Amino acid sequence: MYDIFILTHPPYFKFLKQHLESIDYALGDRNTPVYLLAVKTSDEEETQLRNILKEVDLPLELKVEKEGVTIGKSRNLLSSQGNSDWAIFLDSDTRICEDYFEQLENTIGIYGKTSDAFAGGIGTLESSKYGLYEGIMDLRVYLDKLKIPRQEFNQLLDSFDYDLLINGNEKKFYTSVKEKLSHLTGKETFALQGFNQVIKRETLTELGGFAENLWSAEDREMALRLNALGKTVTFIPQLWIDHLYDFSLKDIMRRKKIHGRWYAQIYREENEDYLTDLPVLKLLIEKLARSLKPHKPFNRNLNGRIYSAVATFCYVGSFMKSQIEAGFTKIKGDSWTYDRDK
Repeated sequence: MYDIFILTHPPYFKFLKQHLESIDYALGDRNTPVYLLAVKTSDEEETQLRNILKEVDLPLELKVEKEGVTIGKSRNLLSSQGNSDWAIFLDSDTRICEDYFEQLENTIGIYGKTSDAFAGGIGTLESSKYGLYEGIMDLRVYLDKLKIPRQEFNQLLDSFDYDLLINGNEKKFYTSVKEKLSHLTGKETFALQGFNQVIKRETLTELGGFAENLWSAEDREMALRLNALGKTVTFIPQLWIDHLYDFSLKDIMRRKKIHGRWYAQIYREENEDYLTDLPVLKLLIEKLARSLKPHKPFNRNLNGRIYSAVATFCYVGSFMKSQIEAGFTKIKGDSWTYDRDK
């Protein structure tokens, strides 16, 4: 019914054991193919990886690439090994929920004939003080792609108990979020999250796989193509995964610079028939304004304000740099623009 494809690299080896153990526990007695690809891995690091795998009772097929490979190409290398009807793409710095595969099988039974991909629920665990805010930002951006009215989206965000998060009750906060998202099961969305996406094999083949020129944002590019071709991405929050956001401020800066660069490339390359032109200056002003006057929970304490300012300036700066290097042309604006009230 489905194959599991896991992407990792040496900095994420520290998460790999608990990631694989969560999969092993959730699979139970299922005989499901599991494929692991490690990229940019030296001989010494490969030995370390194989020692980790000896500690986990989960049969899998391992492939190691010594050189760096783009994320898009990495996912294609993984998916070329399986032949099941559905492909699950995971990253090794995550833990899946205990009933993930049970929920997936129910989801395929209900939505499998009408859906081309499933976007699962995302939370965080074991976050650093800045990773905490990166996690909630990722969640907000992710939920913003749901095809629901703007008023409903705002009410949803306002219903979250951010005090739980800020006071260190991260697990309780995301348990509450998961419950609040349950009524949105089956809604269409424009989003896929790279570390938790399920795509129909037939659709993946039709689209020619992931964009192999992208080192980052390959999930957003895939979602754009699915949307452009009239494919259906269905939101299933019960397919829940917790991302381990153990990020320092330096990690946040690096992450946002990478995102800004590759998102700019996607904006330039996509077709204008489903993107709305937006001047670079307008985009810059809007994003910077949001960082200077952040909304909750980013405005609740100094860590949140620092995160908001640093993350936004790094993202916008990298985005602008990429645009300037490409000729400082008018970008094809926010790819996610649509009429929520239709």
